[in-house]
Amino acid sequence: MGPWERLIETVFVRPKRPRVELAVTGLPGAGKTSFAHVLATGSFDPATLPSRAHTYDMTTITKEGFALKVWDVARGGAFQTRWERYCRNCRAVVFVFDASDRDVSHITDAREALHDLMRRSTLHNVPLLVLGNKSDRKNAMTAGECADALRLDDCASVSCARLDGLDYAMDWLAREATPKVKRE
Repeated sequence: MGPWERLIETVFVRPKRPRVELAVTGLPGAGKTSFAHVLATGSFDPATLPSRAHTYDMTTITKEGFALKVWDVARGGAFQTRWERYCRNCRAVVFVFDASDRDVSHITDAREALHDLMRRSTLHNVPLLVLGNKSDRKNAMTAGECADALRLDDCASVSCARLDGLDYAMDWLAREATPKVKRE
């Protein structure tokens, strides 16, 4: 069974599972909406429009009576002060970083946003996955370079456009973001 099938089995097929909510956040243009679309459909659509700046989009993926609610949370402006409420009730937060953007000010903005997220006491027990997206682009940072730039121990490298590296993300979500079943 592949990672996509394991995620579907874990999230959608097992009976009597509560709703699972994920927050997908990061700076504008990082690929949050593309990641949410890939999560929902298993494919990349270059025509996917990004979420509106300074707001959020919510997608509910349903299958066999189970709902996976994905919050695509934009950052910046007036919304900056409210985004935490969309993250704190989630089973996991996915922070998407544009690995192809080597602009120092953008890297600094992403690092500060990520570390602000990590400092929030309401999110201390929420699993966090950091994805360096757009790894297929010329001069994109490697996973190690992304981790160094963001001052992290680890970062996963993905390309939503080519579906590269997403197996790791799907495995991680199946393992970390789904409710634990109590064995009787």
